Amino acid sequence: MKANGTQTSIKKDILVVVLTTFLTCISLAAFTQPDYNFSTKTLLTGTDRQLGAIYRYTNVKPGHDAILEITDITPGVTVTEMDGTSGYPEAIQPTLRNTANTKGHLEMTITFVLAGTFTPSNQLEVPVTCIDVDGQTGTGGSINEYDEIYLNGGGFMDYDMLAGELLVVESGGWFIGNNIGNIDYPGRDTSATQVMFSTVNANLSTLIIRVGVDNKTTTTSSRLRSVYFKRFRYPNSFLSTPCLTAFTGVQKQGKVELQWNLAKCNPLTTVVVEKTNNPNVFTTAATIWVNTEENKTSYNYTDNNAAGKTYYRLKMISANGIVTYSNVLVFNTTDKTGTAFKVYPTTVNDNATIAVNATAASQAQLQVFDMNGRVVMQRPIALQQGANTITVNGFSQLPSGNYVAGILNAGQLQTQKIMVQ
Repeated sequence: MKANGTQTSIKKDILVVVLTTFLTCISLAAFTQPDYNFSTKTLLTGTDRQLGAIYRYTNVKPGHDAILEITDITPGVTVTEMDGTSGYPEAIQPTLRNTANTKGHLEMTITFVLAGTFTPSNQLEVPVTCIDVDGQTGTGGSINEYDEIYLNGGGFMDYDMLAGELLVVESGGWFIGNNIGNIDYPGRDTSATQVMFSTVNANLSTLIIRVGVDNKTTTTSSRLRSVYFKRFRYPNSFLSTPCLTAFTGVQKQGKVELQWNLAKCNPLTTVVVEKTNNPNVFTTAATIWVNTEENKTSYNYTDNNAAGKTYYRLKMISANGIVTYSNVLVFNTTDKTGTAFKVYPTTVNDNATIAVNATAASQAQLQVFDMNGRVVMQRPIALQQGANTITVNGFSQLPSGNYVAGILNAGQLQTQKIMVQ
């Protein structure tokens, strides 16, 4: 949105969204309710809108607050508003003023904490959507907005791959979107999906957000920004057809055998099997090249060196360099009996992982019951002999509430209580 007087434009930028499932089908419409609420804040220390200022946003989720610290302001950039009135009340919406021929940003470090404390609290998933990362031509050059998101060095990114107005890359754990279209979209809204991108990662408490402007003109520019924790969908999405259709594994005789299936038409070139005994630091166990010419869809990898409690995930790399991650599978080679039946996490959005031990290969049924004992969801599960770990999706189709999940195998039903958000 352009402004009168010496300021050449007033613009809004990025919107930070929470994407729940790592590999889901994504289309155009936005979900109607935000996943987080950043509408109430208090300045704890420092000077408002200055470097070092620390704010507390209360009740961003039940039982959780968020601590926001301004950790960097580029010289030539002034934060004239920390929360603008236009746009979305649940969003963090700073306004930046960039002097002529200045490229710079506001950097915000956000840590989720237990309500009323400073104790960090990991979130199941944290997504960030950058909205209205647009631009325009001006006196002597152009104004191009950019946004950078750091989600603990992992996660994935999604956007409209055919729009052509954003240059979107991943570099050093940062997800970066630069406007190259030079087209101005007025207002703070989510209608211009061609200048939006979303990122998401799981199991983290701290993230870093940079909202920036590259002002190549000879006049001052003022832009409205919006950081919104909310879920969106895109046309021509990288995830419009899930690349990964299944990822399972079985532990037996001290080995872990992983299997995964890919869609026939997928943009992947490489799948990296990653493992760790520390879920915060994964290392490469194997690199698998994806041969799309042979239409191969089924892949496997056997880890002969699994020791103790070991975590596995797939790092999937597309031809244009976009990186996505699978769900995480967990095995414990010191457990000789295997897990009888377990669902995790117990609070489910769409995907859940089930662990079940089988004395022989068999066809089982996963069943989900409501609190009246009615079967509301049922899926066939192929079990191998040993300790199986399998991901199941589709829980988001159920209304939020408490349920009982069960595995029916060889006439025996084992159950566990879960909650669907």
